[in-house]
Amino acid sequence: VPIGTIMQNHRIEARREILDARVLPADATFSTVFGIYRDEPLLNRRYQIIHQEQPLIAIEETFPYHRFEDERRVIVTAPSRIHLGLIDMNGSSGRVDGGIGIALTDPGILLEVKRGDGIEIRGGDDACRQAVRSAAELMHAALHIPNGAAITLRRTYPRHIGLGSGTQLALATASAIAELHGQHLPAAVLARIVGRGGTSGIGTAAFEQGGFILDGGHTFGIHGEKAHFSPSSASKEVRPAPVTVHHPFPEDWRILLAVPQIPPGASAAAEVDIFHSHCPVPLDEVREISHEILMRMLPALVERDLDAFGTAVNHLQDLGFKRVELGFQPQAVHDLLGAMREAGAAGAGMSSFGPTLYAFGDAGMGEVERAVRERLDTMGGGETLITTANNAGAEQRIT
Repeated sequence: VPIGTIMQNHRIEARREILDARVLPADATFSTVFGIYRDEPLLNRRYQIIHQEQPLIAIEETFPYHRFEDERRVIVTAPSRIHLGLIDMNGSSGRVDGGIGIALTDPGILLEVKRGDGIEIRGGDDACRQAVRSAAELMHAALHIPNGAAITLRRTYPRHIGLGSGTQLALATASAIAELHGQHLPAAVLARIVGRGGTSGIGTAAFEQGGFILDGGHTFGIHGEKAHFSPSSASKEVRPAPVTVHHPFPEDWRILLAVPQIPPGASAAAEVDIFHSHCPVPLDEVREISHEILMRMLPALVERDLDAFGTAVNHLQDLGFKRVELGFQPQAVHDLLGAMREAGAAGAGMSSFGPTLYAFGDAGMGEVERAVRERLDTMGGGETLITTANNAGAEQRIT
């Protein structure tokens, strides 16, 4: 019963005195209670009831901000992903690319979109806002939307650190704008519109369904989908690669992320140059990668054999294009991978071009994290996070 009703029924003369009012991000408890996403804004106020100039009772209230707004808006939460490696950067079979990756619960993206004048973006850093603006402009052009969009970034993570934020930001923006205007488009269509997934299909599939993903790459050659070795940033007209294996990733396996404070991984023109100068990779290595994935990694995933899965991850770091990617990293990164394994991780590797490193383990990953933090201190600092797999992909809610 509202406190005002109680006082009125008992004819208590009183007044309210506001002590504090603020906006808070929803934690796991509040997100469950209110049926909202983590980090959505909550309005919180504390006040006291004054009766006969004395405090009678203190009250704290918390409620979702959107309860006081009647504008239609679409809210999207999207995962991050680690990219374990490209499979075939040789192309002699008539196909190229192919990749393996895992969607992660954290870090993640939370954004909301409503109608606006022009394209207005709030929150995030410059790089994230640029990615969102580009996706919004492409969606408005493709769907012939006359009005604009007001976009608020509530939770993001940095670009060019190997966790796929560019694709997740673009797809989250695209799906929200499409839904806002009554169009339900699959992730593959959205990816084509915003120019994502031209080399790896992992980011698009992570957005759509989460879990462990293996994609089958693209046809290659003069008459293929791709005629040259190139990253997704230079393959915007190419469709996302088809998913050939999708499997839930064990959510009781812990995934440690370590982001050392070193320059970001290769992107844009530098990334294109690396593809052109280091491909094709030897066919023998492509065959070894394929064998490692087919006969060790995939069975280990299905049988929930953490040690075998980790062994496969470790082996893949020395093969094919992953060997090339790691070759551009300073020795300190290689030493950090070794420290992860020595501290007890079942397997460790680098995501995409880095600098994010990952390690797999069980409930004892706290010890590994402590060892990693000590090593990061000798490298100039960095961040760590223990997370789990996201087996659902992006989620969407309309208010």
